[in-house]
Formats: sequence, structure tokens, C-alpha cells
Amino acid sequence: MDLIRQVLTTGALFVWHVLILYVYRELYAPRLPMKLLLPLLLVLSIVAGVQLG
Repeated sequence: MDLIRQVLTTGALFVWHVLILYVYRELYAPRLPMKLLLPLLLVLSIVAGVQLG
């Protein structure tokens, strides 16, 4: 059961990253540098992982 939860959590975080990167690329790419987005993604992933775990 823990393995299934881990796989689902990892998959959800991957989908989360893809969605955020897509929205960022479509909407904010000209205005915000990518260097600001990557640490934000890392922090959001850690927070989501702690809440889900």
C-alpha cells in the first residue's frame, strides 16, 4: 500500500510540475526569468510532499 501511495504521489508531483511549467511558458515567460521559477517549484514540491506524506 505504501508503494502505491508513493507512486501516486510522485506521479502527482510530476503532473504538477508539467502543468506549472506549461502555464509559466505560456503566460509569464517574457516577464519572469526561469531562475525565479525553479526554486519556487522546489519549495512547492517540498510543501506538497510533506502534506501528502
